Amino acid sequence: MGTDRSTPLIGAGGPREADVLRLAIDIARQIAAGEPFKEDLVRRMEVVLSADGGCGLATFSADLQPGDGPDIVVSEGCIVLPGMAERAAQFVGTHPSFAAMFQFGATRPVRTSDQVRMDAFWETEEFDAMHGWMPTAHFPASIALQVAPSGFAFLGLHRDRRDFTDDDLDALALVQSIIAPALALNARLNEATSRLRALALEDGSGLLGHEQLTSLTPREEQVLALAAGGLTSGAIAHRLGLSERTVRKHLSAVYAKTGLRGRAAATAWWAKQGRRGDEMPTPSGRPG
Repeated sequence: MGTDRSTPLIGAGGPREADVLRLAIDIARQIAAGEPFKEDLVRRMEVVLSADGGCGLATFSADLQPGDGPDIVVSEGCIVLPGMAERAAQFVGTHPSFAAMFQFGATRPVRTSDQVRMDAFWETEEFDAMHGWMPTAHFPASIALQVAPSGFAFLGLHRDRRDFTDDDLDALALVQSIIAPALALNARLNEATSRLRALALEDGSGLLGHEQLTSLTPREEQVLALAAGGLTSGAIAHRLGLSERTVRKHLSAVYAKTGLRGRAAATAWWAKQGRRGDEMPTPSGRPG
């Protein structure tokens, strides 16, 4: 892609460049402001890229436990039934698009038809696990948005009867070039904040532990206590009568409020507050 402002970044056969830029800039600003963005990104990408087969954003955290699935946000009309995300996660190592995304990182889009013959791929277990819950998802394309020790996130788009063109891939590359750096910067800021808070806890220079503990909701404390006890997201969901997605959202909120990254760090922080992994807070927020 050229940097000359007079040079179109997207070919004439692709989405309108202004629509793509507006979408990417809006989402990047939401990320910078710490606002929820996933549902908005999925909804708008489905429209702008004409992804009539559906769109989804999957986030694999670094501390994903065996048997757990990624956090998935899908476009309206796509239903993720219990167990589907966990089944899809089993094929990350064999799906051809993932090999390409891990190779390229957040630098270029991946069109699945460039990696494998689609008529043969449609008959595989990998395709059924990853795309089968979108009944018209015959032609996938994807962009990695985060490839880091803290986790991996990618956006997958699908079409029914026609594949994504080279101009469509230019549009995806443009979105990727704006949103991926925004996520990377946000991750670096979170890591720096976590380190600063850890140093404050170590040298006793602040009351961060107490302030963070009281900022957690009773439900967040319950989820954290069970996670510290070694339960997977699925087991926590069963114990509390929640969906796994809700459990992951509560854990994400805990990480954001404490400035910690992952279950191991959160478990250690929980113990520093004098709490045990098997200690189940009551709805009042006090240990029961």
